[in-house]
Amino acid sequence: MKLRLALMAVLLGSLGAQQCLGALISYTAAVGPPNVFNRPITNGSNPPVTTSDDDHYYHVFGFTVDVAETYRMEVVGTDGNIDSFLILYQGAFDPSNPLTNALEADDDGGVSFFSRIDRSLSTGTDYFLVTSTFDPETSVNYTVEIEGPTGNIISGIPEPATSVGLLTGLLGIGGLGFWRRRRDSRG
Repeated sequence: MKLRLALMAVLLGSLGAQQCLGALISYTAAVGPPNVFNRPITNGSNPPVTTSDDDHYYHVFGFTVDVAETYRMEVVGTDGNIDSFLILYQGAFDPSNPLTNALEADDDGGVSFFSRIDRSLSTGTDYFLVTSTFDPETSVNYTVEIEGPTGNIISGIPEPATSVGLLTGLLGIGGLGFWRRRRDSRG
């Protein structure tokens, strides 16, 4: 029983958010397989309205903010000389529908060939920052920063597919425990 409770606590903890102190978070976005989609393209419209016809690798980072203000989301480094691409989503990100929920996309708004989005964000909203490359089927590690003047950036919001998988696992563990108790009570 204690083992089951400990396992469930670990799984539930993985669903929870982790609060980052301060208004700056930096992380490594490992852009590569198996995550692939036809990424939005920037053609002068935000939100983006068209996608590429090529497969692009991507990394997704979920977060919320606790103060409504303008935040900088920027690729600040890379392990190669590879052009970056950022897309900000609100509410959810679905790689099979890459235009749905897209708020803004950027190719070279930062230094050199790095991407940057400056956008006013609201509290109580799930955001997903998707990091990709300009060129298709290119793997790379980028250093990404999200920064606001005050408040906290809360990271660790799982992608919807991850949440469904973890919830299914929890239900399976609960069902297995119920089945075992029922079996054991019958003798």
